[in-house]
Amino acid sequence: MPTARELIPAFLSAIGLLTFFLIVEVIFRWRQLDPEQSRRLSHMTGTLFGIGIASYFSRSIFITIALLFLAIIIISRRKNYFSHIHKVFRKTFGEELLPVGLLVSYLISNANPDIFIPTFLITGFSDPVNGYVVQKSKSRMFGSAMFLLTAFVILFFFSDIKPLTAILIGLSATIVERLSSYGTDNLTVPAIVAWLLLNFS
Repeated sequence: MPTARELIPAFLSAIGLLTFFLIVEVIFRWRQLDPEQSRRLSHMTGTLFGIGIASYFSRSIFITIALLFLAIIIISRRKNYFSHIHKVFRKTFGEELLPVGLLVSYLISNANPDIFIPTFLITGFSDPVNGYVVQKSKSRMFGSAMFLLTAFVILFFFSDIKPLTAILIGLSATIVERLSSYGTDNLTVPAIVAWLLLNFS
């Protein structure tokens, strides 16, 4: 059972992330920013937040926070609170699936930071890099190559696996990302990366 010593800082951390989202939302509406870019910023920030919560708080706290943000995102889509996240010109459920994907991979890892930290980083950074490159170059192949490169770099520096294993896991994640549609890569990529790291590290 979570204690007050855990609940209070976890709650304040969640308020901090929501405040960040609100600031981005105000700037997005004021400056009429590209929704893809502002969405990627919140995606990366949310994933880093997930690493912090998973690293410093208990399993029950992380699960609670993940489910809380899932509920917030679902309500936000219906009420359009965070349009900088939802207002993209394609059908996607990625914003709802991000907390689900982080939660699933966290449970697969059995709360092992050697597994969930590189998994969260790949989810949080390889995918936005891929999206940015595809948006600018109009080449999905180039975007996938950058996804693979960033995944390999993350695995090389944030895990103890051998370089060849890092390449194979990165390649597997890249293929899964390429085959996933409607934002489902936010669930499939962390799940497969966590499973592979659990079994091959």
